[in-house]
Amino acid sequence: MKLKYYLRGLGIGILVTAAILTIVYHTKGSMNDSQIKKRAAQLGMVMASSEEDTLFAQTTEAMTTIAENQTTRAEETTTVEETTEAVTEAPTEKPTEKPTEAPTEPAVAEAVLTISPGMYSELVSAELARLGIITNQKEFNSYLVNNGYAERIQTGDFKVKADMSYDEIARIITRS
Repeated sequence: MKLKYYLRGLGIGILVTAAILTIVYHTKGSMNDSQIKKRAAQLGMVMASSEEDTLFAQTTEAMTTIAENQTTRAEETTTVEETTEAVTEAPTEKPTEKPTEAPTEPAVAEAVLTISPGMYSELVSAELARLGIITNQKEFNSYLVNNGYAERIQTGDFKVKADMSYDEIARIITRS
């Protein structure tokens, strides 16, 4: 077979393929927003709801409030220390006996975590941090994603405690 005929056939094949793909692309058309949402729902995708946006805003607001309260407390403590130094100019007697305090165990924070439909692992982690169950929401979210729990989060109300490990919490919220 001559090279000339081979190259001619290859060129014609490329042109025919390009023409067919152009026709298919232009006849298929594009989808509007409602069609995209309908198709996404058929595939099992979930639209982020305004409830999630509200939860995110509440979490951010709560964290800001906590930071402001800590700043205010630090300022109050400084003021109290300065006042105490001014008042204690005269020598004071030290008590000879120390008061005995009963040993107290720290109370373990327990909360009910409510997971709504459409909440993804980042929102669940944020809610757990807001409840005081976990201290690092990014670390917990990474744990969920890396260990395959993020795709299996169930909706509902779950009792969780601050002394639980990440694995225990993940097993509870995924019901695995």
